[in-house]
Amino acid sequence: MFNGFRDMLIKRKMDHAGSMDVGGVIGVVVLVVIALLLLPLVQSSVVDAQNDANTSDSASTLLGMVPIFYVLGVILVAVLWVVGQAKQV
Repeated sequence: MFNGFRDMLIKRKMDHAGSMDVGGVIGVVVLVVIALLLLPLVQSSVVDAQNDANTSDSASTLLGMVPIFYVLGVILVAVLWVVGQAKQV
């Protein structure tokens, strides 16, 4: 019983070898575009927070790193998706 199921999975994997998930590509592109469109909002919020009178120098330095980590996170998501797709092919 399980041998037939296993053979079916192997055959299905061979049928899809070399193909990419178009929905996944569109999803990652939309995610990156939306994230880049929100980047100016993140940057202006960081500048407003840094200019606040109650923000200390160390907090201002840490706030300045928020856009960097935001962009690094978006890049990380895109790279991990590409690596995941490369392992499937």
